[in-house]
Amino acid sequence: MQRTTVWNGPQFGLLNVSLVIAVFLSSGCSYLFYPRAEEFLEKAKGATGVETMLNLAAMLEATAKAAHGGQGYDAPLNDLHNQFHALKGAFCQVTKEQASTPA
Repeated sequence: MQRTTVWNGPQFGLLNVSLVIAVFLSSGCSYLFYPRAEEFLEKAKGATGVETMLNLAAMLEATAKAAHGGQGYDAPLNDLHNQFHALKGAFCQVTKEQASTPA
């Protein structure tokens, strides 16, 4: 009689898939994979969520100019990538009232 344990049975595969899905679903407005994005979000912090997004847009434009023409891995391109994740996170800070009011 073969003994089946959780570690090598189909339940373990299901457990792994469940954990991966839970991590991805819970990281909608968090910075689990891009911790520097939170740093940029704090730098761009405004009085409202919309103001924060406008500040981030200005940061993105300046960083895009600095990253222009870079080759391989360089800091401006990495910063630009993290700023895009910060902008995505900034959408979570905009309230319904702010979203319905023109900037």
